[in-house]
Amino acid sequence: MVAVLRTWSWQLLLQSDDGLEDVEKIYNTGAESNRVNMEDCLGILLRKASARRILVLDGLDECDTSERAKICQSLALISSHAKILVFSRELNDLSIGLSKALDSQQWARLQITETDTDRDAYNYSISYISYDYYII
Repeated sequence: MVAVLRTWSWQLLLQSDDGLEDVEKIYNTGAESNRVNMEDCLGILLRKASARRILVLDGLDECDTSERAKICQSLALISSHAKILVFSRELNDLSIGLSKALDSQQWARLQITETDTDRDAYNYSISYISYDYYII
């Protein structure tokens, strides 16, 4: 969880130094990065951003259950300052966690099933097989 928050913070700092002084104050306390201070940093950067940001999180389903719950809690805190795009397989605890985290906000779920991608997989396989050479 800390790594996600740190990465988002770093990416925002690469785009603009708005909020850098406040983040630097947190850094200068000497405390090791943790969920609370990284949420604070990210919150500062999002509030000071010149435009509303979109944060992307891929593979949330690959985290263990307790980590998913922490991420959902963090999303609840930062969702009022940014749009959030989450890519994940549908898991019951994740659906519940996101619903609770984003209950006061409008959010949409797009579901892509195997049948949605069957044609793409077939076309790729045919194009791969039609090559005159093979890598083994």
